[in-house]
Amino acid sequence: MSTIVANNNLKIALAQMASNDGDIELNVQKAVDVIIAAAKEKAAIVIFPEEYLTGYAPELIKSDIVRYTLTANDERLNPLLAVCKQQQIAAVIGAPTRVNDKLFISSIVIDRFGIEKIRYNKMNLDEDERKIYTAGSNLVMLELDGWQLGLAICYDSAFGEHARLLAQAGCQAYLVSALFTKGNGYDESEIRFAARAHDNTMYTTMTNYCGYTESRESCGLSRVWDPKGKVIEMASVENQELLYAEFDAEQLDEVRTENPVLIDSKKYELRGIKLTTVKL
Repeated sequence: MSTIVANNNLKIALAQMASNDGDIELNVQKAVDVIIAAAKEKAAIVIFPEEYLTGYAPELIKSDIVRYTLTANDERLNPLLAVCKQQQIAAVIGAPTRVNDKLFISSIVIDRFGIEKIRYNKMNLDEDERKIYTAGSNLVMLELDGWQLGLAICYDSAFGEHARLLAQAGCQAYLVSALFTKGNGYDESEIRFAARAHDNTMYTTMTNYCGYTESRESCGLSRVWDPKGKVIEMASVENQELLYAEFDAEQLDEVRTENPVLIDSKKYELRGIKLTTVKL
C-alpha cells in the first residue's frame, strides 16, 4: 500500500550559512540574496539553519532579550516577506522569538505570497537551552505542491517519536534546521538522520551552519537523505553554499510500497500535542 499523494517532484534548497552574530539586519539581507539565488534555480522552498537571524548565540541573546528576539509582525522580517513574494518562493528561517515573557527557538515560515504563515517552536530543548527558552508543544507540517513537509529543529531529531508522529500524520519529508558542531557533530547527525529517513520512509534534510557562531564551530556538511536512508546530496565543511535536491514522488511511492513500515507501525497518540498543517 502506498501513502504518497504527491504526483510531482519538488525541488528544495538548503542554505548552509555563516551568521553574523547579533546583526539581524545584515543576516536578513544575506538571506534575501540567498532566496533570490534559490528562486533562480527554481527551488520551491529554501531552509536556513537554527537561529540563523541572530546566530546560535545564547549568551548574546541573554544580554539584550528585546533586541535579539523577534516578536509577532516584527518589521525586521519585512525584506524577507517582500523577496519571497517577489520571487514566489517559500522560506523557513531560524530565529529566537518572544511571546510575552517566553522565549522560543523558532522556525519562521514564509509562503511564496510573502505572508508569514506560522512559527514552529523547537519542542525538545537541551539542558542549557532550558535555562533560557520554553519548549514548544505543537508539531507543524507544511503543504507545498502536494507534498507534506514536517519541521524540526536540531535536538528534535534526536527523538524518534518526533519524526514518527509526523510520518504517521502523512509527512513525506522531514526538514531539520540545525547547528551541529565539530567534534561529534558529524557522526551524530550522520547516524540520526539516516535512521529518521529509513525508519519512516521519508526524505530527510539537515541544514547546518558553517564557520563559527558565538564560540561554537560548525561541522557544515548539510545533507539530504532519500527514503531509504542514503545520502543523495552533501555540502562542504567550511563553505557557505546552497545545496539543492529534488524529492521524487515516484521513488517515494516505490519505497513506501516495498517497505510498509508506516502502515505496520503502532499508531502513536499525540497526548495533548497539537499538529498544525499550513498550506504554502
